[in-house]
Amino acid sequence: MTGARNKYDYLLILLLVLMAGGTWGAFFQPVRVMMLLLLPVMLVEQIRNNTIVGLKKYNLERFFFLVWFVYALISLHQAVIMEKSVKYLIHLTIYFFGFIEFLWLSSKAENPKRSILIGWILMFVVTFPVAMYELIFDQHLSLSVQESDMSMRFGRNLMDDRLFASVTFGNLNSYNTVVCLAMAMILIFSLSDNRKDRVAAYVLLAMDTFVIIKNSSRGAFICLIFIIIVYLLTLLIHKRGTLFISTILIAILAVAAIKLPDMYSMIQQRFQYEGFNDEGRIELIINGIKELWNSHLLGIGAGNFDPVMEQKYGMWISAPHNLWLEVLTQFGIIIFIGFMSMFGRIIHMAHNGDNDCKMACIIGLLALIPISIIDSTYILKCTTWFYIASLYVLCDTDYNYISEQ
Repeated sequence: MTGARNKYDYLLILLLVLMAGGTWGAFFQPVRVMMLLLLPVMLVEQIRNNTIVGLKKYNLERFFFLVWFVYALISLHQAVIMEKSVKYLIHLTIYFFGFIEFLWLSSKAENPKRSILIGWILMFVVTFPVAMYELIFDQHLSLSVQESDMSMRFGRNLMDDRLFASVTFGNLNSYNTVVCLAMAMILIFSLSDNRKDRVAAYVLLAMDTFVIIKNSSRGAFICLIFIIIVYLLTLLIHKRGTLFISTILIAILAVAAIKLPDMYSMIQQRFQYEGFNDEGRIELIINGIKELWNSHLLGIGAGNFDPVMEQKYGMWISAPHNLWLEVLTQFGIIIFIGFMSMFGRIIHMAHNGDNDCKMACIIGLLALIPISIIDSTYILKCTTWFYIASLYVLCDTDYNYISEQ
């Protein structure tokens, strides 16, 4: 395949870059506006061709989204806060369409795999200067729920100032999640046969690593280490210059540890005084499973997780903080199995694909394990759906290769 692009490649890149808008615009976030604008274009094509060209292979996904929508609609009868549940359903439906639009654009793009990776990279690059400004000057956008001069408590008595960056995502953990998702895509980009691509990928990885460490999130830091280990093991399995790359990565981390000790100070203190313990999240899991069981495994309904945790259990941290728990508790075992089958589909496509597909699958899916427990919520985030859709394309041998030829 050539490195040429058509208008669908640029639309795909733009769709991903617009994720950098974060929560700006509330309901009319830039990426949502684009999804809504693309919807009639896609539907007109479907009417003209009696089907969406290139998307027949995803009929099961479209049927599953329809079932999920109907299931969520029926669940409104048990809404704790009707307005919240209705909004949840509307946003969820938009992301269903966004997922299909993403695959539609990919099926019509000239170079979709590369365009997807470029889109994720540009999204991260656009946010990076804002993140640096926040980390240096402790000044934040009005969208941030955390404020300047924020302090963090370690153990019972020790307090320390905490610099952070949330950019446009409102919450530092939301931005941490985005940065980790971008890191997985950057590492997949580094698999390119083009030397310039690989060099660019490692520079971007260093930028990504800096943000994660300075944001001092234990979950994101663990994710960083986990993804790099998975990446190196993947290269080892597929014999792709592991020794050379490992030496570079270890050297970068060693120099950073020696020359920039202050960079690690906050994350070091968090592990020293708090370790891996997080009683609030464990309690959320226990209560979530308890509510799932009380619902006879059918789920407590769309948008009900937060209000149930607040009103029934008196929890001040009421968001699920877990992708799998969010889907399972609210929508029950049937929808959860359908949701997990999407990842099974990705594995199946990668298994039947070439080495590039297999490596993208290993890195992309395993990275999602730690990433899925960093943020407060996931299902109503376009980054979640576009990440999964990206893996659908990157792990499918029917699409072209990552590198320029």
